[in-house]
Amino acid sequence: MQKEQFKIGSLRQRANGLYEFRFYKNGRQLSVYSRKKTIIRQKFKQALTVNQQKVKMQIILYKDFLQTWLNTYKKPYLQVTSYKNIECIINKYLVNTLGLKAINKITAAQIQIVINSIDKSRTRQILANIINNSLEIAHKINLIYTNPFNLVEKPKHTTKNRIALTRDQQQKLIVYLQSHPLKNLYLFYLYTGVRRAEALKIEWLDINRDKGYILIKGTKSKTSYREIPLTSQIGAILEEIKPYTKRVFAYNNDYVSQEFTKICYKLDFKNICLHSLRHTYASNLYELGIPLKITQKWLGHSKAETTSNIYTHISNDYEQMYIDKLNKSYP
Repeated sequence: MQKEQFKIGSLRQRANGLYEFRFYKNGRQLSVYSRKKTIIRQKFKQALTVNQQKVKMQIILYKDFLQTWLNTYKKPYLQVTSYKNIECIINKYLVNTLGLKAINKITAAQIQIVINSIDKSRTRQILANIINNSLEIAHKINLIYTNPFNLVEKPKHTTKNRIALTRDQQQKLIVYLQSHPLKNLYLFYLYTGVRRAEALKIEWLDINRDKGYILIKGTKSKTSYREIPLTSQIGAILEEIKPYTKRVFAYNNDYVSQEFTKICYKLDFKNICLHSLRHTYASNLYELGIPLKITQKWLGHSKAETTSNIYTHISNDYEQMYIDKLNKSYP
């Protein structure tokens, strides 16, 4: 068997007289065959042209793939609100940056630049998760050889300790809300500790007055889907609301948060946000001596550790309060 070496491949003649020319293109070994060397050259050139055409056909812009990834791999498993939030982040931070690049040409450095350009740490973290997850899918379906995100410095986000309203602040808030159009909603947050989106998704059919509970269809974890007690305070709030719509509180997420921020400004509440009402609810349960396991269930925490951390933080606050009382008691 004769064999000749070339810079671009090797030519050999088999025992039956057939020539085979082996060469590599884009990491793959290819071969062309003929009984004449002149035909081998022609087939080699044709193979190169066809291979280049195939490579060009496989070029996909990242923004186009993101749309496929979102609709195929995410949408079937997400609530409408979560889907829209991810879609909004993609449109705002990726479509006109990494989205304009071919998915197989994206580098770790380019990803890092886009992530670093975002101010808020939580948004950076969410965007990083979107990029990593989408590129990992692209890798699994062989659109890219490797996931460049593996070489990216992953952003970190530290959750701030939530501050609960004091008893005086709670009283001030309740008085102020008496003339506010969102009074019933904010009092509902204060007396139930539900998350912002959870309250806004409650429907009248979710309220079971006979058995005394409200169904909360949370999506953050399996335990977010839960029943909370329909207390007399909550019952009184619901009595004031006329069921004009399917939902009990037919408001927009952002509007609800923005209005509460305005209230905090007017009442001079420092470092307080809408989520603080959830923390306040947990604080009130602690003060009443409600067991940690019950609190975990009502708050919809998937881990007892999460509830325990809140209780520990609250316990430290109360400890300091008692220390202050002790100091004032001495002459």
